[in-house]
Amino acid sequence: MKSILILGLGLGMMGASLCLAESWNGKLLDAACLERQAGSQEKPDACGPSRMTTMFVVQIQDGRMLRLDSTGNAKAAEMMHNATGPRSVTVTVTGTQNGRTLRVETIELQ
Repeated sequence: MKSILILGLGLGMMGASLCLAESWNGKLLDAACLERQAGSQEKPDACGPSRMTTMFVVQIQDGRMLRLDSTGNAKAAEMMHNATGPRSVTVTVTGTQNGRTLRVETIELQ
């Protein structure tokens, strides 16, 4: 009986954490490039990620910039390392938002 209760509580907590996850669609950008550009007249589109990018930002449809956490940066860097093609990258990020940072569970190319 005790093991059934523990199993039920564990599944309930796992389900609750999944309900809190959200998704964001937007352009993946190089965060270091954006920092270097701060105050300049260049548009964020000039900061598309490359295979060497290690810190990322997602620019969502309303123009807000949301940073990826360390897990998200690692996943995005791996994705970019394996990617070929244009520097304009649209992604869907699933996770939770903590201020202006996304705690990433998944990140997928669109």
